[in-house]
Amino acid sequence: MRKKVLIVACELPPLPGLPTRGGGLRIWGLGEGLKAHGHDVRYALPKAAVPAGVELPVELANLLYEPETLTETVLAAAPDAVIVEQWGLATYLDDLKIPLAIDLHGPLSLENAFKEESNFLSDALTKIDALAKADLLICPGEYQRQYFLSWFLLAGAAPRQAPTIVVPIGFPPTPPARREPENLRFVFGGVTWPWIDPFPGLEILARRVAAHETAALDLFVGAPAMNYQHPLYAINKNIFRDYGERLANLARVAFHDLTPREQLLDVYAGASVAFDLYQPNPERQLAVTTRTVEYLWCGLPPLYGDYGELAAPIRLYDAGWVVDPADEKAIGAALDEIFGDPASVRRKSANAQRLAMERFAWDRAAAPLARFLDSPTIREKKPTLLAGFRDYFRKESVNQILAAKEQVGKLNEALREAAVQADADRRERDKKHEDLSLEFKKFQQENDQRLSRQADLHREELGRKEDDLRRQQEKLDREIEKRDAENERLRAEQKSAVAEAYEEIARLNQDKEAQRLAHEEEVRGLVAVHDAAMAERRAEAERQSGLIEQLAQERDAVKATMAGRLAEIERAVADKERYVETAERRLGEMEAETATLRKRAALLERRLADFEDDEKLKTRARRRFRLVRLVAQAPRLAWLLAVNLGANIYMKIYEKRKGIKIFPGT
Repeated sequence: MRKKVLIVACELPPLPGLPTRGGGLRIWGLGEGLKAHGHDVRYALPKAAVPAGVELPVELANLLYEPETLTETVLAAAPDAVIVEQWGLATYLDDLKIPLAIDLHGPLSLENAFKEESNFLSDALTKIDALAKADLLICPGEYQRQYFLSWFLLAGAAPRQAPTIVVPIGFPPTPPARREPENLRFVFGGVTWPWIDPFPGLEILARRVAAHETAALDLFVGAPAMNYQHPLYAINKNIFRDYGERLANLARVAFHDLTPREQLLDVYAGASVAFDLYQPNPERQLAVTTRTVEYLWCGLPPLYGDYGELAAPIRLYDAGWVVDPADEKAIGAALDEIFGDPASVRRKSANAQRLAMERFAWDRAAAPLARFLDSPTIREKKPTLLAGFRDYFRKESVNQILAAKEQVGKLNEALREAAVQADADRRERDKKHEDLSLEFKKFQQENDQRLSRQADLHREELGRKEDDLRRQQEKLDREIEKRDAENERLRAEQKSAVAEAYEEIARLNQDKEAQRLAHEEEVRGLVAVHDAAMAERRAEAERQSGLIEQLAQERDAVKATMAGRLAEIERAVADKERYVETAERRLGEMEAETATLRKRAALLERRLADFEDDEKLKTRARRRFRLVRLVAQAPRLAWLLAVNLGANIYMKIYEKRKGIKIFPGT
């Protein structure tokens, strides 16, 4: 049944002349996929995300919203169901009594942890309260579904019925037409968020490109235009990295600003390989990146990390190169294949578009969400686990306060008793202090007399030491006079040695000039020899030019041969296409047979259910089973009887021949 669906976005969908980010492509894929299933889809966009001077289509301009008035915007649209991009927008929604799905395109809390002034605890509490409003959670991958399921349970979802579904990223069923570039061309596009670290892989690629004669690397990266004063976007301020310093002065490495999407797709359609390799972290390990799916859709095989959920299908379809981002040898091996095997790049390019069409066409991707919208339901909302924790700790706090009051009363009583005892101890201490003061005064008088006698002795000792020091000073003065005379003599000897050194330097300069003249004469001889060698090389070059002309004629002949082989290959491709058409027809027949088998299985299941409810049928079935078992065992029983009979006959014959009785019973 056709439903009116409102998608509340926090980013712009693809619009002519504007760059598009992953979130915008995500909601666009959801909306267009639902339209393919017959639903009426509208988009509500934030005013703050619309650049100044941009005119939106009427259907978009009529549904612009401010976060504070989001509830009024949704109610004015009167949808049958609402889909909200990310949980942050859900915090602005009241209880609408309308089925609400929250699309968790990525782990936003983990992304925010990489931003300036982030508060993970605040994010987590707000996120749990927001998810408690949802009737359905949507995410693009199974890794994320398991991650968000935990958050949904914290938000009060029933453990046995927590409605979460995987809706892959969707793109149009018809991919862009490929244009094979003449030379190897790499691209790297998207916003340089702080949680993506493309090094050392990007630097290894850039240096490899710079060392190659014709390869190129184009980076379409940068920060999106935003109104950072708006509460939804203020957290994104000053978080973007500039890769220019690490890749400066490298040949054929070009930086471009964020580009309108239609121009960027044209670039992708004519490129060879996409760079999409980042160091792992908790956010990257969960991410299903829109830019990667767009690369595949454009036929760009990516250089991709081995830890993400998309790594498995890229390996399965042979649609790129999956490596460890920290393994420089593995990165180098992948680049060796890219630079040295153009056929491998073309094969992976075709496989990339096949993967995108089979896994990420938006009509297929949106099918699970379309099934929910056929009969959307409102989940029974229960308190979040945090609310339960608050109630529990509130009761515990009251009990602890009462226990603390009782304990404080006991402590006050003990304190009064301690104060009485302390007063008695103080009076006793004061008496002891007076006694000690008298003893101290007496000790101080005796100590002053003793110190006075010691001071007189010290003064006499100091007088004797001063006389000794005076005599030592006179001795040192005489020694210093002798050393000054010795220093004067050494200075005179030094001057004489310096004069001799200057004479030796002059002599060495003369020898050096003579050697320079001899070296120049030798160089002139070498130059003459080199000129003769160059003349010989020029003659050799003329001979080589004749050889080159001969090779050119041979090359033309090889081209003619290759043209014939190319025609044969084209005929083989046509035969293969006819074979594929035949296989597709056979696949349709097999699908019809599968449907028939499914109907027969359903009929058998109904017959089995009827059988389980009918006691007479059960009795007849038991009898039939016993009869079948008896019939099945009859050959075995007959065989045993025949063996036994044969053994008895043999024993009788043996006893008769031998005239003996072996077994009394025979």
